[in-house]
Amino acid sequence: MDSHLRDVFSNVYATRRWGEGESASGSGSSRSVTGQLSKWLTGLVTQAYFSYPAINSVLDIPCGDYNWQSQWVDATDVRYYGGDIVPVFPEDCESDNVSFHQLDITTSDLPSVDLVLVRDCFVHLSFDQIKSAMRNLLRDSNAWKWIAMTTFPLTRQNKETVCPSWRPLNMRAAPFMFPEPFLSTIERDVKTKYRDKSIAVWQREQLEACSFLL
Repeated sequence: MDSHLRDVFSNVYATRRWGEGESASGSGSSRSVTGQLSKWLTGLVTQAYFSYPAINSVLDIPCGDYNWQSQWVDATDVRYYGGDIVPVFPEDCESDNVSFHQLDITTSDLPSVDLVLVRDCFVHLSFDQIKSAMRNLLRDSNAWKWIAMTTFPLTRQNKETVCPSWRPLNMRAAPFMFPEPFLSTIERDVKTKYRDKSIAVWQREQLEACSFLL
């Protein structure tokens, strides 16, 4: 585990750096903001959009304090693994199909799942940290079929940052240059500055040959 990353995000949670709202993970993890996304994820997991291999298990990393995810997890039979470098997990939410684990996306061995959800993560990491995370995700021992990530398709130039500062990232622009996603959705139909904020889904095979990871 990267002790620097752990300490940085431990401080974020301890100081409520991202706000005093209903979630220590910030306003983006409120139930009102994520309602539309939760409905879309329910459809994704239950194969509502078109025919593709079944999604029976999901790793949500980072999952934060699990403030909003029950909206779609409870609506499906999916096996849910929540992972975060800071263990701020709600003890009363674990069940036969929901469990939480302290995991570092850049170094940890991860549970084998059908889908990895990486929402609001890379926007806080440097390019090198994102590369470390993607290389770790794509290790042979970390098995998954699909990955869903936050992306801002209208962002033309991706900027560097110092963790945990935030900026929008377009995963199809340099330096990432990911291919066209298999599926994507805008998170919210609202007229805000970052109204293009989306979740895009790629198959593992689409990303394994990306030059960014070399």
